[in-house]
Amino acid sequence: MALASSHSFTLRYLSLLKSAMLSGTRLELNVSAHEVLGPELPDSMPRSILSLAPELIHIITDELDTHDLECLRLTCKTLAHLLRSRVFRVLSIKVTKDSLQRDVTKLRELAMVSCPASSGTQTLRIGSLTPSYDPNYKGPTWKYVDGEWVAEADEEDSPEVLSAVGEMKKYLFDAIFSLKALRKVEWTPHREEDETTQTIVVQALSSLPNLCSVAFCITHCKVPLPFDLFSTGSTLRKISLAGTCEPYHDDILDSLAKLIAKTPSLMSIDIASNWRYNQPINKTQSLHELFKYYPRSEPPLRLRHLGLKVCLVRLDEFTLSHLRQLTSLELTSIEDPYTRQRYIQEDEYQDGTLLSEQKKYGSSLDEVWSILRDAEVHLEEITVDVVVPALLDYLHSYSGVKKLIMTPGGFDDGIRSDAMASEFFAASLANHKASLQELAIKALFEGAWCLSAGNLSVISACQSVKTLKLSIMSDQLSYSAWQKVDTVKPDIIKLFLDTVASTMPRVESLVISPANLEHLRGAYCGGPSMSHFSHTTQIMVESVEAYRAPQTCTRLPVLTIGPTRLFVEDQVIDSEGRKMLSYVDNTPLSEEPEYSYW
Repeated sequence: MALASSHSFTLRYLSLLKSAMLSGTRLELNVSAHEVLGPELPDSMPRSILSLAPELIHIITDELDTHDLECLRLTCKTLAHLLRSRVFRVLSIKVTKDSLQRDVTKLRELAMVSCPASSGTQTLRIGSLTPSYDPNYKGPTWKYVDGEWVAEADEEDSPEVLSAVGEMKKYLFDAIFSLKALRKVEWTPHREEDETTQTIVVQALSSLPNLCSVAFCITHCKVPLPFDLFSTGSTLRKISLAGTCEPYHDDILDSLAKLIAKTPSLMSIDIASNWRYNQPINKTQSLHELFKYYPRSEPPLRLRHLGLKVCLVRLDEFTLSHLRQLTSLELTSIEDPYTRQRYIQEDEYQDGTLLSEQKKYGSSLDEVWSILRDAEVHLEEITVDVVVPALLDYLHSYSGVKKLIMTPGGFDDGIRSDAMASEFFAASLANHKASLQELAIKALFEGAWCLSAGNLSVISACQSVKTLKLSIMSDQLSYSAWQKVDTVKPDIIKLFLDTVASTMPRVESLVISPANLEHLRGAYCGGPSMSHFSHTTQIMVESVEAYRAPQTCTRLPVLTIGPTRLFVEDQVIDSEGRKMLSYVDNTPLSEEPEYSYW
């Protein structure tokens, strides 16, 4: 009972802290707990946040973002000292030409034994470590000389840059190695970094004993990443690898497989490779290769999340054993050896060797979803970019999906696509209407996957949804003043927003995007599609700007039109003096105001 009361006190005090930060008021730290939290609080409970144990204060303040945490430290000297290390929970390091002195100074101070960040930093983000690189550089200046355009030569590195290179390499290892409390690392090497710098980073990271999560983008790696040398086997929970490193890609994946083999605690794997031009997908980029070193005599992994992109996937007794506890699965750009893709060149299959290898390490997506259904692996989060019949059967076999992101690809014509969409809305989606919290259907082409009056009732039945992303058909948009038409069409935007406002009270975020025209499926020129997206988006924006919510509506969710146009709730007064909720454009000024982003 005492523990429960203490937990309740902590939660309610946290709520007070956040309210104080948001309102800009100064929090009185010695205020009576009875005054703040009510008379039901036992007399034995602490009277102020300062009377709590430091560990409890850290738990409470870990819920605050960095800005709020800094404000809280300004309230008194005790908290300023106690929370000093917590300010450095998320730390970024980089060295670039536009901020050389500041960046090098940060590395120098991190390398010091007494630096507060050494015990407080939990997440490290490593950016460009290239003193000669200027993020603001837009390219060379061109001059017209003797009848031709000539680019000015790049400036030689200044003494300041050369000095920064030496200091960076001097302090870099110690700066990273000093972060003893580090749990998560995100590293995106820059294309201009040299091998020595990347080797120092790898050596420092591999010596950290308590990493729980590593996320690397390997596109510009100049050295192979020796994952098998990382000393995090007992603590590592999450691995994320993005991009393709042409010289070392196979070596990196092989060392990753060795790390997986000695990491029984692993809970999440994300491998998002890119297409490797002139090198078709082979067994190197396959699910089997990730587990090839895992001892079969040991208990299998208990993975909760798996994300694969540009990969061969085959589920059998060995690979499936690691996925039986899976709750989240992302499959995008999966190589299906039983369905010839348009990007495959015929001469690649002439001897049959590659195709045989692909069929050995990969299976059809229909087979993947059928095996998951038969194995009763009930996922809570699903992301796919190809919809096959077995996926709909899988969704229909159980209930409980919380996050469903679908890009309905894999169709050669609209007839098959519409038939699959009709089955999805009629049967598969209904099983998860009580559990879904995020639903995204990103239709590539106009058709039955798009929002319409026919499927709106099914979508609105998902009462737990907080995030909703849908596409619409241009022929269902309302009359626009600049269109030369004689009739006013029903406004699908207004119908949708009215429905969400009236029947889906938990929705916090809406995204509505245009889909491409069906007759442009398979088109090689993007001009007509770009024109269509621009035209449709402008009509959608006009509909949103003219929207007025029903009188009974008390709130509107944040709305995004297309990729960037952001709208938030506003209030207007109609001709009869009544207050009505509406939307106002809140797109950041840095975004382009026109529709050229298509």
